[in-house]
Amino acid sequence: MIKKNRIAATRSVNIELISLYWNIGEYISRKVKCAEWGQSVVNELAEYIHIMNQNLRGSLTKIYGV
Repeated sequence: MIKKNRIAATRSVNIELISLYWNIGEYISRKVKCAEWGQSVVNELAEYIHIMNQNLRGSLTKIYGV
């Protein structure tokens, strides 16, 4: 019972993380298409994420350097 519920919880978290990363990737893609050469879209997004989520830890901090 505990193992089954743990697996179900892990799946739910993974689904949400995949959705989050997909949405971030889609946002970055749109911004890059509209941006002019030399604009730091990803760096600005990383800074925004850092400002809005001061206590954020984990994968996003590793990926975007926040």
